[in-house]
Amino acid sequence: MAYSYATERKIKAIEQHHGEDWKTVIGDLSIDAAYNLLVNDNRKHLYCRISSDTKKQLDEMTDSYGVKIAHFIEVLVEKEYKNFKDKKQKEMSNMLEQFT
Repeated sequence: MAYSYATERKIKAIEQHHGEDWKTVIGDLSIDAAYNLLVNDNRKHLYCRISSDTKKQLDEMTDSYGVKIAHFIEVLVEKEYKNFKDKKQKEMSNMLEQFT
């Protein structure tokens, strides 16, 4: 079976780590999944549809900040997650105050 250059590179890395019997070692995992485990790549893809206006705004911001969309989303989620956790903590505190 002919593989792409990228897949051949992944196979080589897997083979170097697991030896010639790498196919048995990785079992049912795909080559991509085995490689991702090997290099500890646990990132997740976000596939979603957004309006063209939102995409234009996102492109404008990422271009202006000189960052990739993935980095921009990570920063936004980090900031919003802190707000989310603070809000949840306040809600829990308020609920506990009602019962004490």
